[in-house]
Amino acid sequence: MLKIIKEITSELIMPFDLFNTMFIDIETDGLSHKNKLVIIGLIEFNKTGTANLIQLFNDDYQSERDMLIELIQIIRTHDTDYYVSFNGNSFDFPFLNARFKHYKINFQLSKAANIDLLRLSRQNQAHFGISDFKLKSVEKFVGINRTDTISGKDSILMFQAYIEGKSEALKRAILLHNYDDLINMIPLLKITERMPKVFNPHIVLANRKWYIALIQLKSNVLTCVINLDKRLSITDLYYNTGGIFFECKDSEAILKIDTIHLTDSNGNHYQFIDSKPLLNLALDQLNEDMKNEHLIAYNGNLLDNHIAAQTFATIDHLLELLLHDTFT
Repeated sequence: MLKIIKEITSELIMPFDLFNTMFIDIETDGLSHKNKLVIIGLIEFNKTGTANLIQLFNDDYQSERDMLIELIQIIRTHDTDYYVSFNGNSFDFPFLNARFKHYKINFQLSKAANIDLLRLSRQNQAHFGISDFKLKSVEKFVGINRTDTISGKDSILMFQAYIEGKSEALKRAILLHNYDDLINMIPLLKITERMPKVFNPHIVLANRKWYIALIQLKSNVLTCVINLDKRLSITDLYYNTGGIFFECKDSEAILKIDTIHLTDSNGNHYQFIDSKPLLNLALDQLNEDMKNEHLIAYNGNLLDNHIAAQTFATIDHLLELLLHDTFT
């Protein structure tokens, strides 16, 4: 495995704090999850205002497992909370997770932790006015001009030729293609400046990072789907008592909580988490601050911060019950 690190200085204005955010882009020798990784490209930002651009290169075609282990080490050392990618939800993350599984490595990259610039572009396409959302098209829209001209397919063919002949020129071209994919995502972030809800809430519990991937409120039940960065336990966790349902399998959890709907004299509608199952106190027994914390919707509008706080507090309590404080 060849590891290349370049320090870069960014003079760009970032739309959010990037100190715990990592840019990621991979190159592979095919699209099937049975193919191998060629490059894992990363940019990690430091509090000094500089950033490290790291390229893990499968120089001998035998180093894929080492690359994955190194990736995990970099993520943990950097204490990465969120990722930035282009089409990562459909390609990079599923491919990496399949390769983790292939080598029986207990680690998963959560899509809920990923800021997928392609997905965000498509969801907010009214802001753009472009015919397609290929990477180079979106780059042109924000004024980015490429220094490399090869495609992903070209990169695959070039890597196959490199393995056979070990041409330094081919290696430089393959690495440059990945380098440009990475470095161009920094100015590409400007597309998110007016977009709401770029980040999904997360918390660290039981030495795992938990990300809320989906929030749904139907009738009187709040449902949250939560992704973890690695498997929580060798056995599934299950709880279904007193208005709370919780199930955790592998690296995904589902939490369902009963809610209470109230209407005031002015016709405003409020929806609260039912406090009885966890606190053994009815809603009308709570003080105003606690009652406000349990409020999750007002006139049909979800209060995401309140939902996240109550979701994580509930999971924390359930883990204490289900794992009996023995889990490390």
